[in-house]
Amino acid sequence: MARTNTEVTLTRGEFEKNIDLIAQFQLDIDRLIVERDEAKEAILAKYNTQISSLKDEIKVLQTEAQTYAKLNWARLAPSPNAKTAETPLASYGFRTGQPTPKALTKKKEADLAEQLYNDGLKDYVNVKFKLNKTAIVKALRAGVEAITKLFKLNQAERFYVEAKASNGK
Repeated sequence: MARTNTEVTLTRGEFEKNIDLIAQFQLDIDRLIVERDEAKEAILAKYNTQISSLKDEIKVLQTEAQTYAKLNWARLAPSPNAKTAETPLASYGFRTGQPTPKALTKKKEADLAEQLYNDGLKDYVNVKFKLNKTAIVKALRAGVEAITKLFKLNQAERFYVEAKASNGK
C-alpha cells in the first residue's frame, strides 16, 4: 500500500464523508460534461448545415470562376506575368504548389518505403523505431539478460475514488 508522509487527523466518519463528497463531485462533473456536449452538439448542428451549404456553393462558383480565369487570364491579369488579380472584395489567381513526389504505381506508400529501405535507399525513407513494451515486460519476467540490462519493471499503486451510481441526479 502506498503511504504518504502527510500527517492525517481525520476520523473514519470524516474520511468516508470526504470519499462520498469526491464521488458526488465526480458525478457532478459527468453531468456537466454531458450538458456541455449536448449544448455543443446543438450548436454544431445549427451552424454546420449552414456552413456546409455555403461551402457547396463556393465549390460550384469557384470551379466556374477557375474555368473562366483559365480561358481569360490574359484579359484579367493586371500585367503579362501576374499570377493574381483583384476585385473590390477579393484577390484571386493561381498559386503554384510545392513539388511533391507521386508514385508511378498503385502501391501503398508504406510498401514503397519498405522497398526503398530494402533496396538500400535509406536516405529516402524515414524510419521510426518504437519499443514493444509488451514483449519487454515478458522478457523481464523471463529474465532475458539483454533486456534486464536496459530495463526494470515498474508498477505504481495509486489511490482512487470512483462514484458507484448517479444517486438519482
